[in-house]
Amino acid sequence: MNMSSTSVKRMAVLAAAAAAIVTVTVTAPADAATPTGSHPGSAAAGQPRPYRIAAPSAATTTDGVVPDINEVTCGSRTDWLRLWTQVHGYPACFANNGYRYFGDNPPKTTWSSWGVCYGNNSGHVNFYWNGSWWGEDFKNGQCDNWSKTLTGGHVVEVKDISITGR
Repeated sequence: MNMSSTSVKRMAVLAAAAAAIVTVTVTAPADAATPTGSHPGSAAAGQPRPYRIAAPSAATTTDGVVPDINEVTCGSRTDWLRLWTQVHGYPACFANNGYRYFGDNPPKTTWSSWGVCYGNNSGHVNFYWNGSWWGEDFKNGQCDNWSKTLTGGHVVEVKDISITGR
């Protein structure tokens, strides 16, 4: 097969673009800024570790491709994601893969929460705390009591949650 120099250049550009996409998908670099105080991510391996993110814009996902996660009645179930918040339920529970956007204007449109247990779910949560936006990847079986693990003993303002699997 004989390829022209234009074809070779196009292939090089595509390869570079693919490499850039892979680089962009890394969400928690090892040197990411962490909050001060004792957080489970700094104390034990495998625990959630929040990292600073840029200020979010309004929700841009859910164009029919990503379903909303379902809010469900908790009962005695511990396999669902449980978000502790006095205003919206104690706790508010969510099930199934998908995305839930609460808001990005703390504390007016976000959900004030002091803790979460992720049940049998894995995914990502974004929240506002101590003047900055933070992101946290989670795996099944993990709980995070933000009111005790983040300096100041306050609630966080949850922007959104993505459940991506088990």
